[in-house]
Amino acid sequence: DSLMWLLALAALHTALTALSRVEGLSLDMGSCEASSNVNFCSYAFDKNLSSAWASSGPAPQWVEGRIAGGIYASLGSYTLISVPGNPNLAPTAWRLEGVEPYTETRQTLDEVTGHIWYDGDAAIRNLGGLSSWRSYQLTMLQGLGTQLAIAELQLMPKMGYTFELSDWNPCSVTCGGGTQDRNVTCKGSDGVSYSDNRCTTGEPPLRSRVCGTGICACEGGLACGASCTASSTATADLGCIVAVDGAVLSAWTSGAPPPQWLEYDLGKVRTLEKFTITSGVCTVCHLQE
Repeated sequence: DSLMWLLALAALHTALTALSRVEGLSLDMGSCEASSNVNFCSYAFDKNLSSAWASSGPAPQWVEGRIAGGIYASLGSYTLISVPGNPNLAPTAWRLEGVEPYTETRQTLDEVTGHIWYDGDAAIRNLGGLSSWRSYQLTMLQGLGTQLAIAELQLMPKMGYTFELSDWNPCSVTCGGGTQDRNVTCKGSDGVSYSDNRCTTGEPPLRSRVCGTGICACEGGLACGASCTASSTATADLGCIVAVDGAVLSAWTSGAPPPQWLEYDLGKVRTLEKFTITSGVCTVCHLQE
């Protein structure tokens, strides 16, 4: 019959591209119900594209999955996968509802109209996960043929997302100001890495920060203990002594145009062997006996 033809066709079809596009872990179904062909409704929840459920008549038709253990579960998303090779049998309009078994209590969670299917297609629908139900029912409202069929209805649980932070890497310098980095990864409860906006709507934790901001010890040789005067200074806290402290991140700048001068008192008579002057980034004057 038509159902067996559908199942045989799905079993022979090896294109599993739709299934590979689905992220996360789907909920396990304890039992199922359907408007027709109820003995085969489990094929819609077995996570296997080689089997499929098909109705025995045209729309509307429905299939319902009940969560294993009778527990309540919140959906983060669901995926409807068409029968490989026969997307024309999938519904073009449907409604997903949360259902309390054996009662009239239900809530519409999602509704789709005018959906166009392609071979190997999967309709992935994100939900808010704001309510929990023990059963979920998919009602197929419209279709193109005299019956409807789906290979899979995968119900994806609402997941938690948290940032995983590595330790900070060593600072790039020991003094004078540098940076250090760390790895920041947004992980879902399924162990998969996601973009930062899954974990926060604001700013993610810092991936880089300033470090090693302490003042470097003087490396200016004999000039380290010298007193100094200058013709002018552009910045009060960067006086003439920073020109000989050996730190490349500090520099003396005059407060007026040339000529300008710097004078260092070494405390006693010294024989000057050499000196170097570096301009641009900073000025370093290293005195040696």
